[in-house]
Amino acid sequence: MSHYKTIRRSHRSRKPRDSVKRLLFDLRQQEIQLEKQFGSRITAAKKEGRCPALILPKLAHATMFNERPAKPGYLCDRPAVERGYCNLHFISHVLYVPHRQSTQTGRGVTRRPFKANQLAIGRLSKKQKDLMNDLERLPIETPLWLCLVKLNEEDPKNPLPAISS
Repeated sequence: MSHYKTIRRSHRSRKPRDSVKRLLFDLRQQEIQLEKQFGSRITAAKKEGRCPALILPKLAHATMFNERPAKPGYLCDRPAVERGYCNLHFISHVLYVPHRQSTQTGRGVTRRPFKANQLAIGRLSKKQKDLMNDLERLPIETPLWLCLVKLNEEDPKNPLPAISS
């Protein structure tokens, strides 16, 4: 459930830069506030088979071309597809890869350095999904080729090819 808590814990053994530590600490603090605010709705969403992922608030952003208003944090609440999450949050919270349509967001700090469409996600076995979820054994900074090697070692019955994109 605690997405940034898992990420912060996985960075402890390595020596991340102070800016990365600060970013993860701030994200975790925002997550804690939302967990307190939506506590009862999160438990209800889990019972009803809906996605309990928290979407952090966004600040207002204005440039000379467009304006983006501020958005408060909220609960995803879409129907759960796999492991209690919707497809979007399964990809980001269990596999730790950026979504297919996302750009560079979170790359290197909270997501692995390759996109979801470069990995055969639909063919992952249960063992391979568990390995992707384990940030101690397969850290966030793992490149695609090494990730594929470790996934194939974990479950040799289900070899994964690299998808060229």
